[in-house]
Amino acid sequence: MKNIKLIQKVESELEGRLSQSTVSTYMYSIKRFLNRYPRPKKVTLSMVEGYFLTLKLNGKSVSYRNTLLASIKALYDVLIELNEIKEHPCSNFTIDEN
Repeated sequence: MKNIKLIQKVESELEGRLSQSTVSTYMYSIKRFLNRYPRPKKVTLSMVEGYFLTLKLNGKSVSYRNTLLASIKALYDVLIELNEIKEHPCSNFTIDEN
């Protein structure tokens, strides 16, 4: 599966920058995101917005959603650095505190 190699690359990149506990948290979130969106290079801002709206409607806390967003942003930061994508779909996206 192509995403296994991607996950390994992302994890390796994050291990060089973040604490092990943060890497573990981020990788858990990234894997869940990739299960929903197995083609991350095709994800758009509107898809990310829809994902977070669903989480909000399902009662997920702002703190949880912010952690998840940080994970997803880290995924796309790594994809840009690896020249896998040219544009970050959610670099300016933020979580509404309501």
